[in-house]
Amino acid sequence: YYAKLATALPSDECIQSLISEDMPRLSEEFLQVKEQPLLRRAIAALGQRRWLEAEHWFRQEIEFDAGNLEAYKGLANCLSVQGRCRDGIEALRAARHLAPEDPEIASQLGTSLMVVGEFAESRACHRWAMAADEGDAGIHAQALMDLLADPAVNPKDHTMAFRHWGERFGVDIESAAARPLDLSKERFIIGYFVGPLGRRKHGPAISKILAAHNQDRFLCVGFGYGQLTDELNIPFQKSFDSWHNVQTMDPITLGSMIAAERVDIMVDLCGFLTPALLTAFGQRMAPIQITGLGSPFGTGLAGMDALLTDQFLDPEGGDSSLYKENPAFLESGSLILGLPAADDKSSASGGASENDSEEHELTFAADAPLGELTPNTVAAWSRILHAMPDAKLILANHDFHTETNAARLVELFGDFGVAHRVDVIKEPDPVAFFRFGDICLLPLHTLRPDIVVDALAAGLPVICPAGTGRHTRQVGSVLCHLGLGGDMVASTDDDYVELALGWARDERRRREFGGGIGERMQSAPFFDPAVRASELEKAFESLWRQTCEMAAS
Repeated sequence: YYAKLATALPSDECIQSLISEDMPRLSEEFLQVKEQPLLRRAIAALGQRRWLEAEHWFRQEIEFDAGNLEAYKGLANCLSVQGRCRDGIEALRAARHLAPEDPEIASQLGTSLMVVGEFAESRACHRWAMAADEGDAGIHAQALMDLLADPAVNPKDHTMAFRHWGERFGVDIESAAARPLDLSKERFIIGYFVGPLGRRKHGPAISKILAAHNQDRFLCVGFGYGQLTDELNIPFQKSFDSWHNVQTMDPITLGSMIAAERVDIMVDLCGFLTPALLTAFGQRMAPIQITGLGSPFGTGLAGMDALLTDQFLDPEGGDSSLYKENPAFLESGSLILGLPAADDKSSASGGASENDSEEHELTFAADAPLGELTPNTVAAWSRILHAMPDAKLILANHDFHTETNAARLVELFGDFGVAHRVDVIKEPDPVAFFRFGDICLLPLHTLRPDIVVDALAAGLPVICPAGTGRHTRQVGSVLCHLGLGGDMVASTDDDYVELALGWARDERRRREFGGGIGERMQSAPFFDPAVRASELEKAFESLWRQTCEMAAS
């Protein structure tokens, strides 16, 4: 201030005496000015998962510049991560008033609406976004993934939609990777595209499987976001022999890099989580290209050869001809989930009944956002509650304390006369939440198999539907590969109710199950990295042999 004053007024000894020798000049300070400092702080806090701090700075930026669309998008993302989807929806609606033609805002709003069960509005927003940007693979992919949550959509329609996406957006060029194949090859180079999976809940489980590969037979190359030394990639630091940062790479360059590495088998583990780079698999980057996680109905990409699956997701007699990829079956399951961190509190305890020596109220527990609480699900749960008049249902809090969501819950359960027997528990740790219950009930339409592991870790039996499409059969797949399918996976709504009532009426059975499920999970092949790595290797060897034989013929 004084330096600026000194430049504007005639030289005066009094003013000059106020200016210290180390005070920077105005021109020097001007060069240090940064644009949008509030937004920068918000983005930095978001990257470090300091959600409340990020929310604060995003709101400050909007107060300062009400027309900053990036601030609205960031705020909505921050609120959604915290489970406050209703607040995020309002932020996105405000942004749409400012930029009604912006496809990203419309797409993000469509996702938030799907989470709270506003399926028709969500579809309309996604249609708007896709029409506004017909060439954006990511916007079209997000619409497909969100549509999976809509129970009214026929699974065959999903299959065709994903296939059309791959045909439309897949990179379609020939690559130098089409080279002669050697059936007697002694060591394979396996490329894994892991993208941002290091920060995902199942990232550490994936990394342990990759680290368990036979290093004499398989050399592993990682393709991810950021440097291997970055915090988000810490789980993968023992998984790969070499690493490439592909975060800012385009599909063509990615294809050239994979071909230059002479990768024999390229495995995509991200699927539609990273649709822009998924399109690279439309080209022939490696002799064999495989997808699995994140591709619920395949990719539709011409260059993708195989889809990792299991006998529950794709049972014999099912129609897999609609997929571009050939199924590659894994004996212990194709999903990858990790066990919760082991400690005294998270060990299986057999539910609330074992923690209370006195007779207590039987408690069903469900972790489901509003979008999964469909009338059919609530009807099934109400049948169970009516058959057990002394029981109650607790729900994990998914923004249910807001006025709009609370009113919707009362309406849903009130339609069946059980609203007074439903409580909401605000417990952020899912395993700790399930310890309040005796039996876990899964929605009739759910896409979150990780809930199964959380409930089992708390010692609860889990009741789930078999599912009508590949995307909804994932939860049943986990239970079946743990040897629990016959007792917990229901083929019809009536079976679902009967299974739940069977567990509810047998306290001794619940206690015995809770006492033994922890050890059972620890010893299950499904959670054993060495077993899972060995099964992947067998699949790779089989696919390589088949490809060599086809090339020779």
